[in-house]
Amino acid sequence: TMANLEGQIETFKTAQTPGASDTLAEIERQYNADEITMGEFLAKRDTVMQSGFEKTLDEKFTSFQDSADRRTYEEKFIGDNPGYLEAFKAGKLTDDINGLINRINEISSGDGDLTARVAVNSKDEFGLLAIAFNGFVEKLQQIIKQSLTQVQGLNLSTVQLAESSVKSKTINHQLREATESIVVAISEMASANLEMANVATNSAAEAEKTSELSKKGMTVVSHSNEKIALLIKDMNSVLNCSDELKANADSIVSVLSVISSVAEQTNLLALNAAIEAARAGEHGRGFAVVADEVRTLANRTQQSTNDINKIIGALQASVIQSAKAINQGKKNVDETAVTFEEAGNVFVEIQTSSDRVNDMAIQTAAATEEQSFVAEEISRNIHGLSEQTENANNLVLKGDELSQQVSVSSEGLASLMGRFKV
Repeated sequence: TMANLEGQIETFKTAQTPGASDTLAEIERQYNADEITMGEFLAKRDTVMQSGFEKTLDEKFTSFQDSADRRTYEEKFIGDNPGYLEAFKAGKLTDDINGLINRINEISSGDGDLTARVAVNSKDEFGLLAIAFNGFVEKLQQIIKQSLTQVQGLNLSTVQLAESSVKSKTINHQLREATESIVVAISEMASANLEMANVATNSAAEAEKTSELSKKGMTVVSHSNEKIALLIKDMNSVLNCSDELKANADSIVSVLSVISSVAEQTNLLALNAAIEAARAGEHGRGFAVVADEVRTLANRTQQSTNDINKIIGALQASVIQSAKAINQGKKNVDETAVTFEEAGNVFVEIQTSSDRVNDMAIQTAAATEEQSFVAEEISRNIHGLSEQTENANNLVLKGDELSQQVSVSSEGLASLMGRFKV
């Protein structure tokens, strides 16, 4: 009956679970002695109280077979003993808090599993706390996932950067070798220009000498014409000498023609050399061929100049023979005068041709000097390019070092991110 129930409840109010008070006293002693923390104290206390409460209820409720009577007794007991209900709730809250703490510990010091969630079993403040915690973990999971993706992209970029660095070092090495080859070629071109300038200067000097000799020859002819009235007897000898003189003069004209042709070709090759030097930004291999051709033409010019000297020597011998013939052919003054007039014209042509050779030699020297200036300018630019290449190589080395540092940092970050299970 209800009266019996009320009596049993009154009896339970004053009853104590055997050993519970001693256990609670021991737990309190441990806490006061700093042997356990506040959390451990509350957990142990709530466990003792909850277990004692549930045990007492089970013992008291065993006699009830009717579930309706059991519920009536429970409601009556709990209504009259709110302290036991609070103890029961406190124990359950402690379990929920411990579960949340364990979950946090698993993330911070365990396997970092961000896929697990705290169970939401109520709509009270702890339920809201569990929902907020799950939302935080989910947000953290998304951030870790995105971070892992970014780290993977960073690792890929680091690998690509390392590959680009290797390619850049290879290109810089090739560029440095090409630059050194160009510097060597420019140096050889400068030497060739100097040699060609010397040849042109010597050619101009020889042409000037030839012109002076022609003037002297014309003076000799003029003096001979004054005495030609007495030169009649050896007209035939004079004519032969004149023919020989004319032939030698023709030879001189031919040689001078060769010199003119060589000078033109030298001019053309000098132009080609300038063009080739401009193209030598990548590789200066073709310039060596042009330089060899220029040296060959310079040698031909020198040879032609020597031929001129020989012909002039022969011409002088012919003039001497003509003078002897004139001395012997005083009787043929008129015919000899005509012959010497022709010889004078030949000397004029020789002087004119010599002047042309001199002008061409001067032009060649000027062109060579201009070419030398261009070569020096190219050499300065190449040296500047070489310095820039060295600077670029240093930057590539520094970039490679930074890339390796980024790679190490990326691997460390990936290792840290890998501790989380997402």
